[in-house]
Amino acid sequence: MGDSKGKVKEEKKEILRKFRKTDDPFYGMNGYRDAPSINFTHEEIIFPSQITMFDGTYSPRGLMNRQGHFFERVAHARYGGKVKNIHEVISGELETNILSWFDLIDPNGTPREAKSVRSGSSIKLMDNQVSRQAQILANGDYDQLVYEIIRHRVRNIQSRFGGQRDIGDFFSEMRDNIQAWISLDFSIIFETWNPKTTKLRRYVPKDQYWAAYGSYTSLSSSTLTKLLKNPEQGLADLGLNPNNYEYEKRKYVSGVIANGRPLHPFPIISINHRSPSDWYSGFRSQDLSWLSSYFDKGSEEVVQEEEKEEDSTFFDDSDISFDPEALEKLPPSKSSDDEVPF
Repeated sequence: MGDSKGKVKEEKKEILRKFRKTDDPFYGMNGYRDAPSINFTHEEIIFPSQITMFDGTYSPRGLMNRQGHFFERVAHARYGGKVKNIHEVISGELETNILSWFDLIDPNGTPREAKSVRSGSSIKLMDNQVSRQAQILANGDYDQLVYEIIRHRVRNIQSRFGGQRDIGDFFSEMRDNIQAWISLDFSIIFETWNPKTTKLRRYVPKDQYWAAYGSYTSLSSSTLTKLLKNPEQGLADLGLNPNNYEYEKRKYVSGVIANGRPLHPFPIISINHRSPSDWYSGFRSQDLSWLSSYFDKGSEEVVQEEEKEEDSTFFDDSDISFDPEALEKLPPSKSSDDEVPF
């Protein structure tokens, strides 16, 4: 009996392994293959591959900043507008645009916050950032805010790329391994983050590396996957009423060149409040004086246990009813054994 279960488990692992390595970016993602395609505002993205000794990239924090800058630049290519703290090499000139608490202000004046996350990892909604963004919106400086969450498949970033002076390989890995894009209106982010009402896990990191950021609410990988595949269930898991939100599935197929090579296709979903003006009006009418207590060090809550890394697939084993013939049903793989896992 035990041998039989072990054999089934190994066969399921083989199914998952082949699934992860398929060349079809929309496999297992209902509604995306036939969804409308989007066009980016800018069709070329240029990232400098050479770094200096003084820009901090040799440190883990510096490499994380480079990763953040990469995806801020990708978001800028999609929407246009002004970007924060991005050093662009354009015709040999160095240009810097610095914004305060948003990564991007699009041509319509809408601020957008670009977040990158590896498949299998959670998004950290940092107290000092979300609270300040909420205060800015409460002041009426902007009508709304959208979080642009870009999921990638690149693993072991710090050990593989830390300390490299020529980080062209790092940018190439990021460019070639965008997995999905989730756009969430701030109404979802705020209700999800709110330390007073959230149903999600709250953390005060024990590691000194993260200490400067204070506490945060964790938006898990499994919830991000549900928002992609089954947005109604994903919203319900966040404690939100799915009837209050609408979503649109789209896809990126082609048209953008990054450092000489094209971005690969990926699915996109946008989730917005059905009545954004009503939500933001209600939001601004609240007593939000408590936000300032989260501006700096954040919450004083105590972590009960460490956060654990989740499975890095788009789905868990339950998404496939085990079938010995499933191996034959999967699309053929053209990828090499060195490809980053899906």
